[in-house]
Amino acid sequence: MKTITIKHGCMGRYDDVSPFLVDGGALVLHFVLPRVSGEFYFVVWNSFDGGQNQQAIKIPATGDIELSGLRAGELHTEVKHYFRGELIEAFHIEPLIIKDVDRSVRAFPEIEALREQIEGLKETVIDLEKKNAEAVQGLQKTVHDLRAAFLAYSWAEYQSDIQLNGKSLSFEEFVVALGYDPEQFTEEEIEKIKAFKEEL
Repeated sequence: MKTITIKHGCMGRYDDVSPFLVDGGALVLHFVLPRVSGEFYFVVWNSFDGGQNQQAIKIPATGDIELSGLRAGELHTEVKHYFRGELIEAFHIEPLIIKDVDRSVRAFPEIEALREQIEGLKETVIDLEKKNAEAVQGLQKTVHDLRAAFLAYSWAEYQSDIQLNGKSLSFEEFVVALGYDPEQFTEEEIEKIKAFKEEL
């Protein structure tokens, strides 16, 4: 049995928001109703029939009603308060998401289910952001390494070619002439770039 407390101006929520088994497609609900005059009706419809088969069940003084034949879908419900045949107020109830899970029917209060989905999405976004940052870092390193390799080959070619070397540019001037900033590279990288000619 699941308890739903009906309060003025509030959405009715299940006392226990954890998923629960709907044994044989049946669900017993207990309503804690406001102490006011009039009659209360429980109105229910399921998304699988497009809301075509609405049921209105008068809630007895005990507050207990039983639903049967529940199937997978989204169960929408509300409680309507009537006094002398006039609708006084309609109380929306948290929808139930009903699923077939491992050959049994289970119900998931929608708000809590959505909250769990949101938390799952947050974790996915954080994971994607981390992977994206790692990919960007990897790409930046690859581009940097390619620049260093191009610079090493170009510097070696420049030093070996008498025609190219006519201006007698220093290494730093050569780097700037190619559109690079010497400070992009560490001292160790610069030493390797300068020594590349000897490896050819």
